[in-house]
Amino acid sequence: MDPRFSGAYNNRGIAYNEVGRYDLAIRDFDKAIELRPDYAKAYNNRGSAYDKKGDYDQAIQDYDKAIAFDPKDAHCHSNRGLAHVEKGQLELAVRDFDKAIKLNPSYAKAYNNRGFVHLSKGDYDQAIHDFDTAIELNPSYANAHNRRGLAYKSKGELDRASRDFDKAVELDPSHADARAHKYMNLALLEYQQGKTELAVERYRQALEFRGDWPEILNNLAWILATDEDTQIRDGVEAVRHAEYACQLTDYKVVSMLDTLAVAYAEAGQFDLAVETAEKATVLARSTGQDNLAESIQEHLELFRAGKGYRAR
Repeated sequence: MDPRFSGAYNNRGIAYNEVGRYDLAIRDFDKAIELRPDYAKAYNNRGSAYDKKGDYDQAIQDYDKAIAFDPKDAHCHSNRGLAHVEKGQLELAVRDFDKAIKLNPSYAKAYNNRGFVHLSKGDYDQAIHDFDTAIELNPSYANAHNRRGLAYKSKGELDRASRDFDKAVELDPSHADARAHKYMNLALLEYQQGKTELAVERYRQALEFRGDWPEILNNLAWILATDEDTQIRDGVEAVRHAEYACQLTDYKVVSMLDTLAVAYAEAGQFDLAVETAEKATVLARSTGQDNLAESIQEHLELFRAGKGYRAR
């Protein structure tokens, strides 16, 4: 009816974006911008489509234009902050979330996202403060509960973490991350209490929801490779999980290389165990993790003697 109706192109682009048809969404946003070059929302929406495609540089360029045309749109600042997070530009991200919150003090998502940056930087108390605010503004915010649980877990407050993971699952039963965190947290508690069989089962349950999380894979592999109970140890399964964890982390995490080495030893592959432990030791020393290097050196001596390592 009106081929030059820029709003219709923008809205159809939003619909395409929501169902994951990003190229079609970008095509519609392009048209909306062609018809209306100062269309801030279309720039913001096109940035979101590029964001979802993983083209964060292009996304930031579009968010910049959206902000230039409408500097008081809190959503644009928050979206640009998320793109900066993806690029590892955490200080720029915090600056954008700060601006979004200043423009809209009731913007729960901006608090949640800023809290995630603080969590990533290891500032757990500040992260919890932001998650608290996000939850006060939106009590049904499952993701904020999940992230606050992560912050509590990082502080070693596992009971409080469990409550948040449970709440996240209650609010959103389809929240795979929350369910994985819930089972992983239970596994940590049960392992600390000596309930190793239950811990193994919890880790396996966690993998059903997030089979690509290195921490879950590594922790499960460690138990399967090092526990004193022969009914629990399984070198073949331990190697499978440990290898995948190392692949996911580009073989750059010392503790995961250590786990892989002990898994190889449990599976009777001592040559690989020695080779992997030697690599882990070199990496540990090059990154200043001298205490961990000493621990791995002890494991290495066992492997050279054809023995496995037992944690308890």
